[in-house]
Amino acid sequence: MFFGQSEEETRALEAEGRARLAAGEWAQAIAIASRLIDSSWAGGFELLALAQRGMGRHAAALAGLEEGVKLAPDAGPLWLLLGNLRSDAGDYARAEEAFAEALRCDREEGCQGISEATLRFNRAVTRERKGDPEGALADLDFVLRLPKPPAFAEDALWLSMGCLLNLDRGDEARALSVPAA
Repeated sequence: MFFGQSEEETRALEAEGRARLAAGEWAQAIAIASRLIDSSWAGGFELLALAQRGMGRHAAALAGLEEGVKLAPDAGPLWLLLGNLRSDAGDYARAEEAFAEALRCDREEGCQGISEATLRFNRAVTRERKGDPEGALADLDFVLRLPKPPAFAEDALWLSMGCLLNLDRGDEARALSVPAA
């Protein structure tokens, strides 16, 4: 639902907010995020959290996302970002809960989904951080087996190799690093 502006205008405003983020113009991005939130645009919470994180206000970013997922529980991108920020804070169990909600959004009708490959890569990072290289490898295997590699495929490959080395599976790690003949 939009109040006083069209979806096209809202998307243009969100694009301007993302440009402000890219330029490190945090205060301007926050002002735009507030306008988006006031017009009931869930992407405003994402923009707000990214700007707050950019300013080093991690607790505020988390709090804003917690509010955002309460108001827009079907917004997969909010759940994904919440999972990432929880992981960054070392709250791995709650990060995985957020990733599960993001995956639910990706699979349910009427939800704003996200790329399953993106979700699985981010969850793999969390699992590796918490000391679960097997769990990380399960998610990374999904990413690495895609017919068209995502933009972050090289990062997934490196993380897979690190997990394999942590599990004393050096031969498998080396096999990943050598192209098939």
